[in-house]
Amino acid sequence: MGSSRTELFALLLAVAAPLVALPASAQEAPPVPLSIAFSPEDHEPIVMRVRDAGFVVKAQDGGWRLMCASALAVSGNSNFFIDGVPGGGLLVTHYNGVQKGDAALCDWRFPDAALEDRHVVTATRQGDRIDVLSTADNRYTIHRSTDGGESFALIAELPEPLAYLSLEAAPSDPDRLYLTAVDFDFDSGVTTRYLYRTDDGGESFTQHDLELGQQSGARLAGVDPDDPDRVYLAFAQPVSSHSHGDEEHVVDELLVSADGGESWTRLQEIGLFGGLGIGPAAGELWLADADGGLLRSTDRGASFEALDIDIRASCVHVRGDRVWICGDSARGDAFSIGYTEDQGGSFTGVMRFDEVEGLLQCGGVAISGCDAAWAGWMFWHNIDAGVPDPVGHEDAGPSARMDASVDDGGRQEPSPSLDAQDEGGDGDDGGCDCRVSGAGDLGASAPLLLALLALVRRRRR
Repeated sequence: MGSSRTELFALLLAVAAPLVALPASAQEAPPVPLSIAFSPEDHEPIVMRVRDAGFVVKAQDGGWRLMCASALAVSGNSNFFIDGVPGGGLLVTHYNGVQKGDAALCDWRFPDAALEDRHVVTATRQGDRIDVLSTADNRYTIHRSTDGGESFALIAELPEPLAYLSLEAAPSDPDRLYLTAVDFDFDSGVTTRYLYRTDDGGESFTQHDLELGQQSGARLAGVDPDDPDRVYLAFAQPVSSHSHGDEEHVVDELLVSADGGESWTRLQEIGLFGGLGIGPAAGELWLADADGGLLRSTDRGASFEALDIDIRASCVHVRGDRVWICGDSARGDAFSIGYTEDQGGSFTGVMRFDEVEGLLQCGGVAISGCDAAWAGWMFWHNIDAGVPDPVGHEDAGPSARMDASVDDGGRQEPSPSLDAQDEGGDGDDGGCDCRVSGAGDLGASAPLLLALLALVRRRRR
């Protein structure tokens, strides 16, 4: 049993490392850009998700401001999915369910009680369809919304006992969904990774073993917009395993299946997988490498060319004719959000982190509970603390709390207390320790770890 116990801990660490292997203080590492949310009407960026800080949001006055994660009563490193909704506003999923914010991002609610208090592992959006993979009591399900996230219908209860890690939907076929999952056999100490595919909207699933080597962290990267059988997979190692330059460095890989997951072809090795963008031209792929920049393929991944840009591309999104990437101006990149319209020949910067004007304001005053996040932000982005305070505390008096209360059929619950919103801190710093969850604070990974432990316990019986 000793080897099995070792394998169990290895599995838990492999799954949880991207979430918990973080510095213990905001002063130890700058925030890291992770993804961008866009307006569905004009494809303009409205929010950037930033690890260890929360969100950089485009306020209604056109300026960029900081909103720490405690505005949603969750920790700063929850496994967020973010996307704009028609008419303005934002849809956010995390380990407490699905929330929607209004156009000002000041009023937040849980639109559908069916997903409240469920740990959302991930979500994906294709047009009007939003598919959500979530778990509660070690039971994984897929819910679908076709009304912009106002309501969700259960479409699939997933095979057990497995831990599901990623979900992608085929843009051209609403009934085609892909998932990756992991299974741990306590008796043999063997970890098995699977791809699941449904062709009938979740009524039945086909299982394929992912026998692709010993790497951990296999997750789906996208599905071809015109061919539902062409699916991309990334072997993305936990961030803590990337040692940047020494002999222990582990490269990530992008793979493709042209037959719905039955067989796989390796396409490209990269330093640190940041995301995959498909299009806008036929056969075009964009591969974000947070270690090495941005790569482009014009032949569906048969070959890639590294673009001559000095940007750490930690995300990539294709919207309309533009390809958007996350840069990191805190580390010297020219921009934090930028795009190209000419196949990577030139890039236009839209926002730099040192242009963030302060905390998001609601009702004319800054949201409360995020002072620690703003202090860390000023430190890392060389914002002069001696200039007139952009947060606005002195002029506005006591900060207004963002209304993060839950709309539960007309019954309003009070917003969580400052102590309840504290992210692993001691609760004495104004309520939102939006800096970093240390390794001792499991934060968003806790539900997944508990699910894996429950999986193992069931297998022992």
